[in-house]
Amino acid sequence: MLASPDDQPAAPSAEAGLGTTATRGMLWTSLSSLLARGLGFAMTIVLTYWMTKEDYGRASAAYTLAITLGFFSIPGLESELIRRKERFAEAATWAWIICNGMMLLLCGIAFAYAEPLATLFNAAGPRPYLRWTLFIPATMTLLVVANPILCQRLRFGLQSLLEVGGTLSNVGTAVTLAASGLGGYAVVVGQLVREVFVRVGGTLATGLGWLRAPRFDAPLLREMLAFGVPVYLSELLEFGATNWDNLFVARVFGAETLGAYAVAYTIAYTPIHTISQRSASVVLATVARFAEDRDRRHEAILRSIGAIMLALGPAAVLIMLDGPRVVAVLFPHHWSPTVATLVAALSLVGFGLPLQYLPDYYFQAINRPRGTLAVMGLKVLLMFGALFLFGRSSVNTAAWSVSGSFLVSGAAACVLLRIVDGIPLGRVAVQIVPAAIGSALLAATVLGVRRILPLQSNLLMLIIEAGAGGAVYLAYELAFHREQIRDILSTVLGRGKSSE
Repeated sequence: MLASPDDQPAAPSAEAGLGTTATRGMLWTSLSSLLARGLGFAMTIVLTYWMTKEDYGRASAAYTLAITLGFFSIPGLESELIRRKERFAEAATWAWIICNGMMLLLCGIAFAYAEPLATLFNAAGPRPYLRWTLFIPATMTLLVVANPILCQRLRFGLQSLLEVGGTLSNVGTAVTLAASGLGGYAVVVGQLVREVFVRVGGTLATGLGWLRAPRFDAPLLREMLAFGVPVYLSELLEFGATNWDNLFVARVFGAETLGAYAVAYTIAYTPIHTISQRSASVVLATVARFAEDRDRRHEAILRSIGAIMLALGPAAVLIMLDGPRVVAVLFPHHWSPTVATLVAALSLVGFGLPLQYLPDYYFQAINRPRGTLAVMGLKVLLMFGALFLFGRSSVNTAAWSVSGSFLVSGAAACVLLRIVDGIPLGRVAVQIVPAAIGSALLAATVLGVRRILPLQSNLLMLIIEAGAGGAVYLAYELAFHREQIRDILSTVLGRGKSSE
């Protein structure tokens, strides 16, 4: 076991050393995140060959319910521990007590009422997925202190290895169980094995040196919760905005429909989310360096918006136009028709999601927590408003409602940039226009190729359409937006601009 985290390692001797460590850490986490999400995406495809849509849907609904309980049991205290420099051991001990006490209560209630709760969201069946899924947040909470210690010690390489190892254990377990005919248990047990791998590995690396005999300290608890609760609300709302639509679909349309919807959402959301979150973390690190300089931080967020929209605008267009072909090529026939239609409907996520993430992380960097809460609250409010107004007639209209709400909430987040920090909307719009023009060129190219070469092979048409559209878009970027391309490469490599 390692020493107590109160025995902090010596700080780097120069600011450059810390910056190098942070940059290397961002690169580690970026690569591991991309690899983990790629493996998860491949696993989803494989599972559809052995699972029914109903089984996948019931497991997805159970997972969403269980992780929501997990959020309620960890009220932002992981983030509080990461930032804490003094009295870490006492704070960690109380965080562990609070989180596990809440989890014991919530999981006990949910375990006792699992059947009616699962029935409410059409997740009930001969296999009690919800009860098994409750062990996932319980594991997260039991070993909640390890991750903050790794972050404080800048052990990003180890965190990345644990993430990739956990994903590999998830994939191996899920595929084995699905091939054995255990249906939704493949999803549930696979996620549980992943969480055990990551949390136990982190705990073995950090030890339990932080654990103390608890002594009631009201000022310390108030300080912890004063920071943790706003962070918790933001994280809970973010999770809700990207997961609670599953519960709506399960409740209104049933588990089988949710199975198809959840897979389609994975296809439309995963690549956009990975790049958006990566870019937003670079914005957080970059803006934090000169948060007091209004002009420089405005320039940083505006350049980031322009760069990320140039990267993700065409991705969203390709998902809309060629996503159905990807489904037809990769997924079994009994899944593909429904999933293909839903992928196209969910494609607007690609335009709205980055416009939500960047303002959210920007507000965190300049210490405006109300701005962050406003972004997340708008996401949830707009999504459920759209679902209840337009999404109850069919799952396709529900998908379009969710997709459209992302677009509207992205625009609303840009308005919040104006309200909270005075960034003119005109300057934001100027950054988005090049991506809109390029995306229109790409769409016209794909549709033109489709009209000229109406081949029967989905695979061949996918290659030709994506290749032709990508070539036209790349030529457009190289001709008119080389500086933004450099910004995109800086994001991919984990380097924010420190001055400009």
